Amino acid sequence: EAVQTSGISGSIWRGHVDAVAVASVNAGPVDWQLHPFTLLTGKLAATLQAELPGGFADGRVALRGDRIWLEDTKLAVDLGQFTRYSSIGPSTGRARIDIQRAELRDLWPAELVAEMTVNNLAYPGVGTAPLGNYQLVFPETNNGDSSDINGTLTALDSAPYELDGTLTLSADRGYALRGLIAAKSGVNAAYSRGLQFLGPADSEGRRQLVFEGTL
Repeated sequence: EAVQTSGISGSIWRGHVDAVAVASVNAGPVDWQLHPFTLLTGKLAATLQAELPGGFADGRVALRGDRIWLEDTKLAVDLGQFTRYSSIGPSTGRARIDIQRAELRDLWPAELVAEMTVNNLAYPGVGTAPLGNYQLVFPETNNGDSSDINGTLTALDSAPYELDGTLTLSADRGYALRGLIAAKSGVNAAYSRGLQFLGPADSEGRRQLVFEGTL
């Protein structure tokens, strides 16, 4: 989609934009500093700092054709701003993403080494009670040698659930979240009832968690 900008100042090498809009997402202000010597490698690279909806982005990005590389990049976002892209309905919370290294091809991960933490998650599908904090880790083994990107999803201590899951991103822009989830012992019974939509529990009280689709 077309990128819309307003309030541009500075130069092509070091500049500022008051506001940017792309794919119905607004951001800004944005500041950048280009690294001209990377042009010798055929890439356009820059250090960026930007305000995002309910958060920020800070890191190094490089471009060549339809490929984007990210290094040492940190992002924080409000999940409520992106529910229009979710196939499982609205959710709220704050996500922090620390990207050690990533390569995107046509805006989809081909390589990803990163860690994402979601705090104060809430999802109406399992009631109005807060769901706590969760962590998604894409390890160093996601080095571009496989067509799939695999991450592990776990619940942190503050969460009312035990969760052991995986998230797979495939080259055809598909995603598959699979795992086992159960309410922790001693938590409010509403948390267990909130999982009934997932189907029957096994002998240990765990239910299959499966969300799949394409983006």
